[in-house]
Amino acid sequence: MSAVDSGLSPGVARVTEDVFRRLSARRGSRIFHPSGIAFLAELEVGAGIPGTRALQPATRMACTVRFSLGLGLPARLGDFLGLALRLEADQDVLLATSAAAPPLRFLPLPAQSFFRRTYTSLLPFTAPGRRLLVGARVEGDTTAGGDAWTELADAAERRPLAITLWAATPLGPWRPIARIETRSRLSDEETQALRFDAWRCEGGLVPWGWVNRLRDPAYRGSQRGRRDR
Repeated sequence: MSAVDSGLSPGVARVTEDVFRRLSARRGSRIFHPSGIAFLAELEVGAGIPGTRALQPATRMACTVRFSLGLGLPARLGDFLGLALRLEADQDVLLATSAAAPPLRFLPLPAQSFFRRTYTSLLPFTAPGRRLLVGARVEGDTTAGGDAWTELADAAERRPLAITLWAATPLGPWRPIARIETRSRLSDEETQALRFDAWRCEGGLVPWGWVNRLRDPAYRGSQRGRRDR
């Protein structure tokens, strides 16, 4: 269940949930981000986002990080990549490979590597007194070769993965706000059991706009479809 009501009308919510339930049941897995690799990690907040519990300046907290393929397409077709964060302050932040500059920062873009790519929330959050996008960049070398999964797993075995978080107004410049470092990898079973939700947002970053409101019943429907399957 979402932590905050998205405010979507009941009729639209029912239809959206049913559509995604059917799609998920037909596929037998999530419609978006069907497979992933996840880690327990530590978040160190620097400048943060004042007024939020999730990214309160100068704090530390535990978090969970999940890397995923956006649609689970064959490599030859190209796919956007996902980076999902669950912060200790009851906040999920869902990001996808995109671009730093507007207007491309609002679009998911295909990528061949999880490293050195710009991830953004694509859609803005409301934080106290402003609207913001959250962005990220995964640091590290990309010399392992192979596909994106192999490269990521090999890099994580050599040393902890480091992720820099950024924030920006929809059309403004990015500024660094926090840093994440992985601690240990979750098992495949633990990773598959994770349920991220854009509307888990009691940490103070609340999804904004009608597209975000549709994500609430879409995620519920996708989860129901997997159970039905």
